[in-house]
Parts: sequence; C-alpha cells; structure tokens
Amino acid sequence: WPKLGDTTYIQIYTLDTKYMLLGTLNSWLEKLNSVGFHQVHKSYIVNLAFIMQIKGDLLQIDKTEIPIGRAYKKALINSIPAI
Repeated sequence: WPKLGDTTYIQIYTLDTKYMLLGTLNSWLEKLNSVGFHQVHKSYIVNLAFIMQIKGDLLQIDKTEIPIGRAYKKALINSIPAI
C-alpha cells in the first residue's frame, strides 16, 4: 500500500473516479463487507454487484480484469449470485 510516514492509504476505484483514502484494506473490508463487497485477492476488494464474468482466475468489472487469489476463490464463488 502507499505509505506516508506511518500512515497507510488505499486506492478506491469507481467506474469513473479514483480516490486515495486513509486506512488498511482490512479496515475497509470490515466496513464494506456487509454492503456487498468481498475480498477476492490479497490486494483487492470488489463490489459483487458489478462482476460481469469470471474466467479462470480473473474476474471482469466493466473493462477491468482483476485477479482472484487461490485462497479467496471458493468463498467468492459461494457468495455471488448467478452471473
């Protein structure tokens, strides 16, 4: 993660904007997990409602492909509605 001194930041991407916010991935996952977000890789949390397809170890949101970590794949598959 980008760091400035002892402060940790994460980058949040929406369909049209990028934000840099204070916090760790785990702290944001705790906040977002109950509203449809899921960790799919050690470096990525995604909104399940925006997943367009899954191909092997990649998922697609809009035109972006995001890797799916082996440790996260089974839980991801079990948590998404049919695509």
